[in-house]
Formats: sequence, structure tokens, C-alpha cells
Amino acid sequence: MSFRSLRNNMNDDEILCNVFYINKGYTIGVKVYKDATIEDLQRIIGEKNNIPYKEQMIFLSDGSRPNPDALLSEHDYATSEKPLFLYRRTSQEKVSPVVEEIEGIHRFQTEFLNIVEPAIESQNLNDIKQAAAKTLHFANLIVRVCTKVVQDHKFLAEGWSAMVAYLDDQISRLYRRYGRLESIMKKMETAKANSNSVLEDFNSVFDKLRKISLPPELAGAMTDSDDGDYSLYDWIRSKDPVFHLNDLVGHVQNSLNILDDAPIKRIKPNMDDARKQINDRKVRFINGLDERLRTLNERQEQTASTGSTIENAAGEIYHNMEIHLQNPQTLRQLKDGVLKMVKDVEIYSRSKLEVLTALQGRTKNNFIPIYDSLDKADGNMVVFEEKAKTLIDQLNLLNQIRETPILYVTAVAEVIRRQTLQKEFGECLTIDAIFSTTCFII
Repeated sequence: MSFRSLRNNMNDDEILCNVFYINKGYTIGVKVYKDATIEDLQRIIGEKNNIPYKEQMIFLSDGSRPNPDALLSEHDYATSEKPLFLYRRTSQEKVSPVVEEIEGIHRFQTEFLNIVEPAIESQNLNDIKQAAAKTLHFANLIVRVCTKVVQDHKFLAEGWSAMVAYLDDQISRLYRRYGRLESIMKKMETAKANSNSVLEDFNSVFDKLRKISLPPELAGAMTDSDDGDYSLYDWIRSKDPVFHLNDLVGHVQNSLNILDDAPIKRIKPNMDDARKQINDRKVRFINGLDERLRTLNERQEQTASTGSTIENAAGEIYHNMEIHLQNPQTLRQLKDGVLKMVKDVEIYSRSKLEVLTALQGRTKNNFIPIYDSLDKADGNMVVFEEKAKTLIDQLNLLNQIRETPILYVTAVAEVIRRQTLQKEFGECLTIDAIFSTTCFII
């Protein structure tokens, strides 16, 4: 902010980061070490500015959110012209009816008049010189404050655009995730419809597995034991000694019965509503802000030109009293010019207050509800996706167990076939090797 100065005593191992605080409409200057990350910056802001880390949302101008581990020194953001944008998500702060710039300028105006008016009355040359210096510095301050307030308008517009772009990206991302979930939900509906054929009479499957005895050599290698028969059922069960196979069947059947995709289906209308809301021009854009910025920039150029003229004239009086003696009314005219510039500060600051108020209404009525809705939808989709994936894996496992007797018999038959035809295979391979060698020599 204009009246929140930061001493320029930077060490060689430090950098100054500029963060525009959207809630209040001013830039926070934060000193950090050169190897600091985005998260380090947020922690410092939390400590120095009483904005809790968990409530901070940091945006780039394009609406993306930088990686917390990103090194600030390796990127071109957080500069005076390209600040990071900070929004406090759960802030209860209200826009002050009196902008700080106005209060600050009025304090300086009082000091200014206390020096200049007595000098004009007394015409004491030392007082005149002091008043000229005060006029020069006050005019310079007003120009800098006006420039800064106009820039705050620009950053408020950019900050809101970044927040809207962030919501756009979140909505698009959730639509893509929902598309994947629709495919999963169809699979789950099919699984429910086919669950009886997959899960019914699984005891008969277990009976078949118990009747298939593994060869002693194979069973011994798997169990490190030569005691008694070892069935295919025993082998499968040994892979998970905690979860009984019968329990797995019951668990899958129960999970299918209680799996409810109704909350997920309700997400789609919510996302449609969020997209419709954020695409509403009355929400997406602050009415008349672009035209306001153009007007303010033009007026600021006039303010800067007036300030430069007053500074030059005050400087001439300060360095050459003959100018004052030739025209004693000059200082009074400069005083009146400065007071008109103060009116510019008031105009710019009230304009900023209007923009802040409009922006706060949008964040409260639109951004926060949409953000919370999308965040809840995202969490629900993640939970459902994980449950569905686990259930699909378990169904696939049960299908594999059901097919195990057939696969085992097929594998045994293949082993027997290879052993029986081992001699013929060997002769064939020998002939093929000789033929290949001969062709190579030729």
C-alpha cells in the first residue's frame, strides 16, 4: 500500500516479492531468501500479515496456481508489474468506507498547509524556501499515490480475471473426470446386472478348487512343506491368509449392493449450474471497468503533468528566491494546484472503493459458492472412483478364481504335451539351426 512502506535494506541473498492482496486491493511487499519457494512465501505472509496459510489462495495472472515447491527466483512472477495474486478464501473482512490512501494524503495535507500557509502570510524567505520544498515533495507524493491507486484498479481487474480463469479450468477438469466416471458407472451397472452369474454358487467353484491337488513337487516348492495334499484352493487362499475367500465373495456382493452413484449423478447438474453462473457476463465482468480504467489512465496522465509542473516551479523557488520576489503569488498558486491534485486522489480512491465493493460481492456470492461446490464434487468423485476401482479389481479377481480350474487343466495339458513331444521338438530345433547356419555360410 502507499502508506505501508518497506525499508529498502535488501541483503544480497534476499529478493522482494510483490503479492497483490485481492481482498483489500493493495500490494504486499515480502522479503524472502533467494532459494524460497511459493510455500515459504505463503508462510511468511501468514506470519507478517496475519493471513492464515490454509486460507490463502495464490494465483498467477492466467488463473493457474503455482506449485508450492516452485522456486521464486526461477520465475518471472511476483514482480512490481507482474505480481502474484492472493485471495483469502474464508475472509470476513469488509471493505472499509474510507480508503487508506485518502486518510494518508489528508494527514500529509495537514502538514503541508501548516507549513505553506504561514509562509505565504509571513513572506519570510526561510519559511518560503521550506514551503517550496514541502510543495515539491507533496506534489511528488500525490503523483506516486495516484499512479499506485490507478495501478490497483488494474490489478483488481487482473486478479478477478485470474479467479474466473481458475474456476473455468476447475470446471473443465471436473467435466473430464465426470466423463471417466460415467464410463465407470456403466461398468458398475453391468457388474450389478451380472453379479448373480459371477457370484452365485461360488461354493461349487471352491469345491472344484479343493479337488484339484497340486503335484508334490509343485506343492512343496510353494509351501516349503511335504505334509499331506495341497490343493489349488489352498494355494489361492495362502496368497491372502487374512481375508478368507468366502469373505471376499460376501464383501463384493455387499459392496455392489450398497454402491450408490446417485450423489455422483447429481454432480452434473451442479457443474452445469456453475458453468452457467460463471459465464454470466454480469458475474464474469465488472460492469464498465475497462472504460473506467481508460478514463483513469487518461486522467492520471493529466495529474502527472500537473504534478511535474508544480514540482519544477517549486524547485525553482527553492533554488532561486528572486523568482518568488518577482511574483509573490506563485507559491499560493502552487498551493491551490496541489489541493486540486488532492481531489484527484480522492476521486481515484473512491473509484477503487467502488471496484472493491463490486468485487467483494462477486467473490462472496459467486466465487466462494462455486469453489466450495466444485471442491465438494471433486472430493466425492475421488472417493467414488477409488471405491469403484477397488470393486472392479475384486470382481476381476473373482472372475479369475472362477476360471482357475479351466486354466489349470489347460496348463497341465500343455505341460504334458510338451514333455511327450520333447524329442520331436528337439530334433526340429536342431534341423532348423543347421539350416540357418548353412544359409548363413552360403
